[in-house]
Amino acid sequence: MRKNLFKTKTLVTIALMVALSVATRFLSILIPFGGAGGLRIGFSPFFAKIPAFIFGPLMGAISSGLSDTLGFLVKPDGIYIFPLTLTACFGGMLCGFLWKNTKQISVKSFNISFTLITLSLGIIAIFNFVNVIFFKTSAYSKFLFSLSKERYAMIIYGVFIIFILCIMVRLISYFANKKSPQFNVDFTKLLVVLLVSNLIITTLNTFILMEVYPSIKKLGFWIFYIPRLIEEIIITTVQCFVTRFLLSLYEKVK
Repeated sequence: MRKNLFKTKTLVTIALMVALSVATRFLSILIPFGGAGGLRIGFSPFFAKIPAFIFGPLMGAISSGLSDTLGFLVKPDGIYIFPLTLTACFGGMLCGFLWKNTKQISVKSFNISFTLITLSLGIIAIFNFVNVIFFKTSAYSKFLFSLSKERYAMIIYGVFIIFILCIMVRLISYFANKKSPQFNVDFTKLLVVLLVSNLIITTLNTFILMEVYPSIKKLGFWIFYIPRLIEEIIITTVQCFVTRFLLSLYEKVK
């Protein structure tokens, strides 16, 4: 009896989240890049990934995949791109997997680990900049200069950007936890999980869209990717607040 009730509750919750995700797609805005839809601003993913946090990776993948497919059917924008549905499934699965594993880590241990990672990234970023600016003839600098522009940018600027992101996560989490301590979901963990998942999917989707639309590919990777990256960081921060509220609400009513 309890098993059947659990299955019914799971299906109802997933159906509700998918319905909300599809409904909020009508409120989204598609910004064109190179004559094609390259940047969507909306709240649809907020609800699509909730089942991943509640029921795990599999249900997260199913919910995200259904939300993407049904969302396109009710509000098609351009052509249907099946690989984007696959990345949506992967994003939901990744969220569920990361959350399942980070939940087992104590808040104190997680914060210490996150701080150490942030400091390490800062040291690496400073080391990179010092070498390429002041020690151009060193073996490490010569190695960096021998790389392609894309790989050079990934190492030099990529590490620095991730370092800045970690600092932003720490600051946002500090004020969020201080302002709303009553929530039983740790904001830092949630924000890290969402950022890692969303940024990976955004990066994959960027490559996919560039292959599908030659006009976007002509713009160049960074010109197309940076606006998407900035948008994803802002939206993910808002998503974290919404997800934290919904998860806390679910814990109270389940």
